[in-house]
Amino acid sequence: MKKKLLFMVMIITIVGILLSSCRGSEKSDKIVVGATTYKMSEFMVLMKEGIDAEIRDQNAELVWLSAEFDSNKQIEQVENLIAQKVDVIILIACDSDALVPAIAMCRDANIPLVAANVQLYANEEYYYVGPNDIQAGELEAQYLVDVMGDTGNIVILQCVLGTSFEAERSQGNYSVLSKYPNIRVLAADAADGERHKAIGLMENWMTAFGKIDGVIAQNDDMALGAIQALHAAGYTNVPVVGIDAIKDALLSIKNGEMTMTVYQDGIKEGRDSVALALNLVRGIEPAKKMNLIEMTVVDKSNVDEILAVAFGQ
Repeated sequence: MKKKLLFMVMIITIVGILLSSCRGSEKSDKIVVGATTYKMSEFMVLMKEGIDAEIRDQNAELVWLSAEFDSNKQIEQVENLIAQKVDVIILIACDSDALVPAIAMCRDANIPLVAANVQLYANEEYYYVGPNDIQAGELEAQYLVDVMGDTGNIVILQCVLGTSFEAERSQGNYSVLSKYPNIRVLAADAADGERHKAIGLMENWMTAFGKIDGVIAQNDDMALGAIQALHAAGYTNVPVVGIDAIKDALLSIKNGEMTMTVYQDGIKEGRDSVALALNLVRGIEPAKKMNLIEMTVVDKSNVDEILAVAFGQ
């Protein structure tokens, strides 16, 4: 009887192992995408929507991590994704220099890497999907200059220093402003893409300079913070421009507060980064490594159209 019972236990154990093995092999049939982002900003929520949609449509799996703008933490997250043996990694870097080692780390582990949204300051080629940030900086600066009539005193609210989007948006800003000697930049400083930091900087600048004729903000959250500070001080007609076309900014334009923004299609960016990553796993080489998304001016003339396209309203 004991021998029979022991035999039955062995059979059940073997069947359990086989079933577990089958389930594991079924799971491994799905491509696993590991992704680490700098932070869950409002724009990143949009991009994550695109990533989730493409993951779902292509029947893949996603491991999602946020580094909270800590480059050491993000390097550790890349290491952890490699240790988990994901099939491909999407890196939305919090620092364009500090995350360059991720390229070699992934190459050594034979895991493809796709940089998205933020470029890396690497000496070698890598795969990238993201905005044309120089173009975005040019578009917002030119629009402000045109509204102001080529003359006046402005300030610039910069994104996080050390990121490619801050450097390239600044490059775009100044490439336009350099053509207009009667536009004077009173101050430029980083508000790190944060609305509350932009409020503080604007309050300091208004105390130091008095009236400011225009504001370039390198993202929409900072533009909205600038508007809040300006309105609180009684300045309701100062043109303020931004980048990203987040929902709050579009509604602000519609309400006649914010002047313009530059549409960065976050959902498309998320979808395209996943599509490229999955193609690499499948052995499909993209036509080019650097894939820049064109940027579009949004003002009162087309804000309803962009609201409908981006947010369904």
